[in-house]
Amino acid sequence: MSEKIPENLIHEETSDSPQESVGKLSVEQGEQLTKTVGTLSKITEDIQDGIGVEKSDIEKLESDLDNTPVQLGPYAFPARRLMEFSREELERQASILQQIFENTFHNLRHLKIINPEISKQLEKVKGDLRLESLTSAEGLTLPTNIEGSLLLDSLTSAEGLTLPTNIEGGLYLESLSESEKQKLREQRPDLSDKI
Repeated sequence: MSEKIPENLIHEETSDSPQESVGKLSVEQGEQLTKTVGTLSKITEDIQDGIGVEKSDIEKLESDLDNTPVQLGPYAFPARRLMEFSREELERQASILQQIFENTFHNLRHLKIINPEISKQLEKVKGDLRLESLTSAEGLTLPTNIEGSLLLDSLTSAEGLTLPTNIEGGLYLESLSESEKQKLREQRPDLSDKI
């Protein structure tokens, strides 16, 4: 009898080659994973023993998850950043990440997670840079020059966002509050008419 995979998880598999990793999620075995599992086990035991959970235990688990790399497609992310996604969304993101790895950028507008390695790939994009589904600038480093418009319509915070030196087209930050936009205008008065 085959083991049923819960709906909110993606099946863990390992791969030696990024090209083989589409739709796969893998966690590197090692000291960090052992620490994370140990912290989670302690929390589980404390709950089962009726002790409850201390704030420090949750903070330690968050820290462990931030330091546990998980491979999604050809790129690694901290485990905690992937926890918000459903299995289907993880599979979709893995497919988009594989396309980026292969220098195909037609699905960038659906990308919901990014890291510095992916950001480096964005330098190859010609014309508009459509990152409309990113809600956070965490891991995002924009190219110095964007030949078209920059679309960051779903970004909900400007924290960590450094705008390019030059944007030849428009700048779309539809989900940012007016106060967040004002902070950007103060940081980059040369782009204030586009913000």
